[in-house]
Amino acid sequence: MDAALNARMDALEAEVADVRALADQNAFDIIDTYHKLKTEDIAPLAERVDKLEESTAAAHADIKALRGDFNKVRIGGTNELKFVDIDLDGDTGAVFAKDPFYPTRPYVSPYKVKSKLENTLGLQLRLQPKEDVNINVGIEVVTDVFDKRESAVGLFSGDVDATITTPSDVTKIKAGAISRPRNFTKYQISALGFELDDYTDNEVRGITADYTRGDLSLTGMIAKLNPSEVAFQYALGAGTQFKLTNNLTVGARVLDIRNDNLSGGIYGPGSDSEEIVFGGDFALKLSDTLSVTGETSLWKEKEEDNYRVAYNLGAQGKLGFLNIEASHEQVEEGYKPRFRGIHDGLDDEFLKDNVRKSKLTITTDEIRGFVVTGEIARKGDAYYAGEDESTYGAEVAYNTKLLASDLTLRSGIEQVNTVKPELDAEIATTVQLGFDVAYKPIEAGFTWERGIESNEVGYIGYAKADIPFGDALTLKGGWEQRFGSKEYYKYNAGLVLSLPVVPDKVTFGAEAGYMKATGVGISDAYDRYAKWLMKGDLAWQITPATEATGTASYEWRAYDDDVLAERRSGEYLQLGLAVAHRLFDATSLNFKYDLKDVNYTEYPSYVVRILELSLKTEF
Repeated sequence: MDAALNARMDALEAEVADVRALADQNAFDIIDTYHKLKTEDIAPLAERVDKLEESTAAAHADIKALRGDFNKVRIGGTNELKFVDIDLDGDTGAVFAKDPFYPTRPYVSPYKVKSKLENTLGLQLRLQPKEDVNINVGIEVVTDVFDKRESAVGLFSGDVDATITTPSDVTKIKAGAISRPRNFTKYQISALGFELDDYTDNEVRGITADYTRGDLSLTGMIAKLNPSEVAFQYALGAGTQFKLTNNLTVGARVLDIRNDNLSGGIYGPGSDSEEIVFGGDFALKLSDTLSVTGETSLWKEKEEDNYRVAYNLGAQGKLGFLNIEASHEQVEEGYKPRFRGIHDGLDDEFLKDNVRKSKLTITTDEIRGFVVTGEIARKGDAYYAGEDESTYGAEVAYNTKLLASDLTLRSGIEQVNTVKPELDAEIATTVQLGFDVAYKPIEAGFTWERGIESNEVGYIGYAKADIPFGDALTLKGGWEQRFGSKEYYKYNAGLVLSLPVVPDKVTFGAEAGYMKATGVGISDAYDRYAKWLMKGDLAWQITPATEATGTASYEWRAYDDDVLAERRSGEYLQLGLAVAHRLFDATSLNFKYDLKDVNYTEYPSYVVRILELSLKTEF
């Protein structure tokens, strides 16, 4: 037993020894194989991977550089093919005015027969020569498809807009039809003076440059005026604005209009004169609540010896509980720069010459419900030689609550002292007592007025309401009337409706109203008329890409007889239909048709039909 067992043990040990030898050999083989793989196979692969990673990094750098180069020059814009047809039909002598109730309105051209198919290509060039520097340039090319002349094909409009932006400054350049340059005021150029429509065909063409850096702005301009075969006249201008301190800003500008004699121009009687105008201004902040401003401008025609002067001074702000507003302006007789404005009453910046006017208004803060206002004003010609009128006024108002309403009790006195002209010299003093009450949405009030010297007494009452009925309907109304002297009355009533018929699909809107104003107490004769107005509109989102709108309106006006020379009574019917369809995200097809039917009471009537069809693409 023991011998057999020992033999078996020896055999097992021998087998174990063989297994160990075999395992050791396998381990050596594995190590040898691993070494061979690492040195002969893996190492070359790793080297290849490293090379691939280097190539990939280089490719990514090249792609990034290409993208940067691509973004440095980008072209976008719009292209619109548009057909416009305007048909006119009217009685003999019809004007075809765009404002039928004011057909002789200055600088508003009437409708003209038109049938035109134009393609307008607007290009926007975006450049980035280096990081943080951007240049945008816009140009426009117009092609008259109906005109086969070579001059009508690809006609560059002459308008170029460029903006250069850096981290420290901005430069804007505009060439073509230009507007009033920055840093100019109404004393040299009114905004409308450079932007007249085709009624006058007097747009100013040239180039302007505007530079801004921190608190400094500079403007330059050169433009050609009224070019013809025998005359060459230019406008040269420059202006600046600079913030010297946190409290003081100053500005200066000059405009020189001159002939170009070296171009062979012929100038003589009837030619536009040469002129020069220059000036300066300041804005001074005296405190956190009070500031002072002023401007002076000098102008003359070059053949004259002396300059004519226009200037203004003003102050506004608070001193304690006093709110102050003061102004003074003087414009000498004959101060008439070329571009001072287009028309008194149409141009808010139109500058009258031979004028002097001063005004001081002081109003207190509300103190226990009381507000006191005092005013002194004087106006006339530049040196009070032929016109001189002074006004003195004071008012006390008390604000309080009456139940749930706001109540204001007021009293005031005003005296107008006309010194010149001597034939009209008089003193007119008027006293007033009145109240205003507001209980939303209704307001009402009453004023008693008496002229001390004239003994004229007037009683003025008013009421107005703006009453909503839900979210869709609003009732509007108003009344004002003066009894006694200088009688007049005004009233109006109307409804406004906005109704979503189908939410997010169809919306309907409507308005109807009547108003009338008449009486000798209405100082502006053009405000004395009666009017009916009815209109409606419908918006229909047919599909997510298609929208249709329709409009209709009817207006009737009857002016008092004494203003029919400028204003015309009659009926005005308008019908309109528009459809917009988005073909693609950047392409749309648009259709529009308008009918305007004007039927005057005493003048030739007319009809205007306008058809527009356009295809517009953005890129």
